[in-house]
Amino acid sequence: MSIQKKVVIAILITGFLALSTGLFITYYQVRNILTEAIGRDFAEIAKKTAERFDDSVKKEIKTFNNLSEESAFINAVREKKRRNIEEYLIHYLRHSEEREEHLDLIVVDREGKIIADSKMRLNNKIDQSDSKWWRETHFDGKSRIYVSDIYLDELTGIRAMDIVIPVFDPETDRILGAIRNIMNVDVFFRFIKNMSFGKTGHGMLIDSEGTPLICSILPLVEHSMNEPLISLITGKGGGWAVAGDDAHGGENSIVGFNTLDFLNSLGSGNLGGHKWYTFIRQDPKETFTPVNKLLLNIILLESIIVLSICILGVSIVRRMLLRPLRLLHDGVERISKGNLEHKIDIRTGDEIERLANGFNRMSESVKGFYENLEDKIKERTTALRTSESKYRALMEQAYDAIFLIDPQNGSISETNLQAEVLTGLSQEELLNMKYWNMFPQSMINQAIDQFNRGVKRGFSSLHEVTIKRKNGETAWVDVSARLIEHNNMKVYHLVMRDLTERKKEEERQSMTNEQLSRSTMVMLEQDSKLSTLKQEMNSLIRQINMSDILVALFKIFANISGISSMGLFAYEGDVLQCVWSHGLDNRRLQNIIIEEDDPVNYAIRDLKIVKKGEFSKKTWIDKRFGDWMVFPLKGKDKVIGVLVAGSPGQITSPIQEGIREGVEVRLEVLQPLVDVMALVLEKENLIKRVKV
Repeated sequence: MSIQKKVVIAILITGFLALSTGLFITYYQVRNILTEAIGRDFAEIAKKTAERFDDSVKKEIKTFNNLSEESAFINAVREKKRRNIEEYLIHYLRHSEEREEHLDLIVVDREGKIIADSKMRLNNKIDQSDSKWWRETHFDGKSRIYVSDIYLDELTGIRAMDIVIPVFDPETDRILGAIRNIMNVDVFFRFIKNMSFGKTGHGMLIDSEGTPLICSILPLVEHSMNEPLISLITGKGGGWAVAGDDAHGGENSIVGFNTLDFLNSLGSGNLGGHKWYTFIRQDPKETFTPVNKLLLNIILLESIIVLSICILGVSIVRRMLLRPLRLLHDGVERISKGNLEHKIDIRTGDEIERLANGFNRMSESVKGFYENLEDKIKERTTALRTSESKYRALMEQAYDAIFLIDPQNGSISETNLQAEVLTGLSQEELLNMKYWNMFPQSMINQAIDQFNRGVKRGFSSLHEVTIKRKNGETAWVDVSARLIEHNNMKVYHLVMRDLTERKKEEERQSMTNEQLSRSTMVMLEQDSKLSTLKQEMNSLIRQINMSDILVALFKIFANISGISSMGLFAYEGDVLQCVWSHGLDNRRLQNIIIEEDDPVNYAIRDLKIVKKGEFSKKTWIDKRFGDWMVFPLKGKDKVIGVLVAGSPGQITSPIQEGIREGVEVRLEVLQPLVDVMALVLEKENLIKRVKV
C-alpha cells in the first residue's frame, strides 16, 4: 500500500474516530438528560395518579359519612325503617353516573342484618354478620371505615370493591349499623385510562405483592411483575427508576411509581391486607425516539464536516508531504539500480530535505566501496558456508542427540536429527519447549537443578535417567553437558546418549534368569515326586497287596495332581464294571456297568490318554464320567481295565488346567505310571483279586 493511501486512510480514521467519540458523548449526555427529565415526569404522573385514586375514595367516604351523620337517616337505621332508608339511597343514585359507579348500596343494622338494599339483589343473604367487610368494619368491638381489595362480583361478573361506612348513635356513641358501597371498579377508576400517553405510555394500579389491579392498555393476565421490579416499587414509596424488566416486555425502561397514602393508611385489614401503588411506564423504544432522531441528524451533519476536513487534509498533505516523498522514492530507486551518479534534489527545508541529502552522501560512499564489494561478499559467503557445512555435518552425523540450550532460560535453540529420533518430536516442537520439559514430571526438579548447576559450574551430567517420548513411551539416557561459545554467544551444549535398548536387554536377561531358576525348581520337585512314586510302587509290588497298591496309587495321584476320588474298572468278558473305588461317598462309580455295545466301551479301548475335550466321542464319555480323567490300563495285547480319577463337582481342576501352584504339570507325567501299574496287574493277574 502506498504512503498516499496510508495517509488518506489515517486522516479518515482519525476524523471518524473523532466523529464516533463526539457522537458517543453526545448520545449519552442527551440520553442521561432525557432520562432524568422523563423520569421526573413519570414520577409526577405516578404521584398525581395516586392522589386521584385517594381523592376518589375520599370523596365517596365523605359523601356517605355525611349521610351516616344525618339524624333522620340515623333514626331510620335505629328503627329499621326500610322505606325511609331506601329513599335516601334512591336519592343518592338519582344520577346515571352514580348508578353506573355503584353496583349496589346496602344498609345493615348493628347485628349485620340487611335492612335496606338499593338494587334488591337476590344473592344478598339477610345476615351479613359473617362476611369479611362486616368483621373488618366492626373490628375488635370498634367501628371503622373499611375499603376492600378488588374482587369479582358473583352476580354481575364485574370487578368490584367495597367501601363501608359505619353508622353511629350520637346519643350512645355505639354503632347502629353500616352502609356498604359495592363499587364498579372499572367505572369508578375510569380516569386511569386518561393517563395514557403516546402509543405505549400508560398507568397501572398494583398491590404490594406485585399483582396488577388496573391497567389501561393490557389485560391483567398478560402482566408478570418480577421480584426486582416489585422491590423497586414498594421499597422507595415514590419516585422513578430505570427497570431492567418493566413487566410489559421492555428492557431498561424508565418507570414512575407512588404509594396511595390515604388508602394505605386505613389499616392492615383494608385492601386485602396489601398496600396499593401506582405504576407508570412507556416502551423504551418510544421513549428514546427523540434521542435516536437527534443522533441521526448529528451523524449526518458531522459526517459531512469530517469528510470535508479529510478532503482538505489530503490535498494539503499531498502537496507538502507526498510530492517530496515521491521524488525521494524515485531517486532512491535509481540509486538502488546502480545509478550512483544521480543526485536527489529536494528543497523543502525540513526532515525530507535532510534525508535526501543523506541519500546523496550515502551514494558517494557506496560508490567508493562498490568495485571490490562483490569479491569480498563472495569470499565471506564461501567461508561462512564452509563453516556452516562442517558444523551441520558434525551435528547431523552424530550418533547421540545434541541440543543447544539458552543458559538464561533453558529454551532449546538448536537440535540435530538424532534428537528428533530419540524424542519422537519434530525440530519445531523441540525449539518451542524448555530443556527440562523432556523429562517425566517426577524428574523435572532434578533436571532443572542439574541445568542450573551445569550453567554455574560450566559442566554437568546425569546417568541412566528417563525422558518422555511423544508416543508416551519412556527412553533411558545418559546426559552430559558443557557451557561453550557458539556464534559469539554462550550456549549450553548438551548430549544425550540413548540407553533404551541396553536397558531392555538387561531386563530380558533378568527375566530369562528368573524363569530358568523357576523351571529348575519345578524339575527338581517333579523328580522328587517320581522318585517317591517308584519307591512306593516297588514296596507295594513286593507285598502283592492290590488294595494297598491302589490306595498308595491314589495318594500319589492326589499328591501330584490334586485329585480327590479314584475308581478301578475291569473287564468281565466284554462288560466293563467298577471293581474298586476310593474317596466316593455316593458310590457313583460302583453303580456304573458299561455294556459291550456301549459307545463308551468302544471309546475306551482306543484311548491312549483321556481328559475332557480331547477325543472324538467325548459326548458318550461325558455322559458317564462327566468331569473325570479316564486312563486305560493297557496290557500286552488289549485294554484290561480303566483307571478313573478326578474331583467330582469341579470341572476345572488344577490338573485339567495344566497348572498346579504356578508350575506346569502335563498329564503325560501320570500316564507312564498308569502303564507300569497295568503291566504289573496283568503279569501278576492281580486285577481279578481286587474286591470292591
